[in-house]
Amino acid sequence: MILYLFKKKYRGNFSNKGDMDYMFAIRENLIKFIKNYPVTILIFIVSSIIAIGIILFFESYKNAIIVFGGLDKELIEKGEIWRFLTYAFGHMSLFHFLLNMPLILILSRPLERYYGSIFFSLIYMALSISSGIFIYYFYQGSYPLAGSSGAGYGLIGMFTFFVLKYPNKISSYDKRFILILLVLGIIFTLYTPDISISGHLGGFISGFVLAFFISILNKNQNKVSFYHI
Repeated sequence: MILYLFKKKYRGNFSNKGDMDYMFAIRENLIKFIKNYPVTILIFIVSSIIAIGIILFFESYKNAIIVFGGLDKELIEKGEIWRFLTYAFGHMSLFHFLLNMPLILILSRPLERYYGSIFFSLIYMALSISSGIFIYYFYQGSYPLAGSSGAGYGLIGMFTFFVLKYPNKISSYDKRFILILLVLGIIFTLYTPDISISGHLGGFISGFVLAFFISILNKNQNKVSFYHI
């Protein structure tokens, strides 16, 4: 709905009309979408399988989250460090899954298009792990935890950097959309009970810093468009 309203209001209001499009608009059919964004699809499929598995085979979300690789401080201290990554594919509830997955689908596509599928997969894993590390050291609530929101906030952090670094390469529509996501994300993080503020903040910081370092190491990135494959 937000995408539709902004698209209607800011139609044609681009810095370079001929070169720009709506970055977050989904226009591909299903076959082309799968072909162009295999990593985004894989994230969605793995998370969906886990969500369905929890609903069908577990009575307790807590036990299910542990089985499916949730982030648990005691188990990590016992050597199960893979949980810094695997927790990002499970969710604390069906509502949590339904809340996070649209965000991941919307935000992952432009970055997978921009960086390429292989490099984007490394970025997504790095954001998930870094968010998990922030949770491990700073979260004081109950465990286990699961969810892709840390990585999602990491993606928002990357887009925030892009808006500041490459303002002329991003349409006014997309700048506003990113700003709305950022503001809603802050409100949601601060006012939702029992949420992992450290995971969200850690993800955002990691995404912003990661985008900064990639821009330094890869000078050719300045020549790449956010809007075309």
